[in-house]
Formats: sequence, C-alpha cells, structure tokens
Amino acid sequence: MSAIARNMQPGGGFGNLDRIAALLKLDVVALISFDQVQNAGATGWSFFYWTGIGAYVVEGDQYDILTSVETTVFDIKSRRLLMRAGGISNIKGAATMVGFSERAREARTRGFDEALREMVDKLHSEVKSFRERAPKDPNIRLILPPGYNPDAVRTTP
Repeated sequence: MSAIARNMQPGGGFGNLDRIAALLKLDVVALISFDQVQNAGATGWSFFYWTGIGAYVVEGDQYDILTSVETTVFDIKSRRLLMRAGGISNIKGAATMVGFSERAREARTRGFDEALREMVDKLHSEVKSFRERAPKDPNIRLILPPGYNPDAVRTTP
C-alpha cells in the first residue's frame, strides 16, 4: 500500500488533502472526476425480434449515454477554488439486440473522449484566465519554478 493510500481516510475531504499536501509538499491540487450514465431500452421496432432474424437486422434497442468530466483546482491551505473546467457529452444511438453491447461500449468510450476533450479545452482557457487575474489578486502569490516559462505555447500532437 502506498504512503498516499495509507494517509487517506473515508469521508476525509479536505482532511485527506491536508495530509497528502504535507506528505508531498503541495500547495495546490487538481481533482478530476467523471460520471457516466447509460439509459437503454427497446424501441417500437423491437417486436421484429420475434422473427429471429430481426435480432440481427433491426435496430430495436436504443441507448442514451451522458458523460461528465470535471477538473477543479484548489489552494489546499485556504480551501479556495482557483479554477474549474468541465466537459459533457450526450450520445444517443440504436443497435440490434445482438450488436447492442458492442455499440453501447463504443458509444461510452466515444462519450468519455468527447467530454474529456471539451474539459481539456476549457481547462486551457481557465489557466489562461487565471494567469491574467492572479497577479491582480492580493490573496494569490504565484511562485514559479526556475526556468518555467508561463508564456510557452502548448502544442497538441
């Protein structure tokens, strides 16, 4: 068991963050969460499944997948929320009874990718905004590591 895991308490909230911050010498922490919900059901076309061949040909099952990914950045000592960025994806589709599991799995993966991409784009905007407002906020003191260039352009592969 890692030192971090040993320092975590159920329901610990900021208490857990305080312990981890002391262990790793952190001032700020980014927490990333995600949630994904899938609703599925039969459409009016599913009665064709009774024909046997219908289960392979007719897209009589539908799915609706909602995915949410969020990053929050906190100053641990003050418990102040410094920035937040979220991404959401909602994918709807239909499949045959036989192909439902595979199509729904692909849609869940695509939904997570879409929500994550949206969250990352928003997080870049939030970081840029934070860089602009932080020097004007007397409650924020930025200490950048030697050699760090905040104006460096991030390239995406």
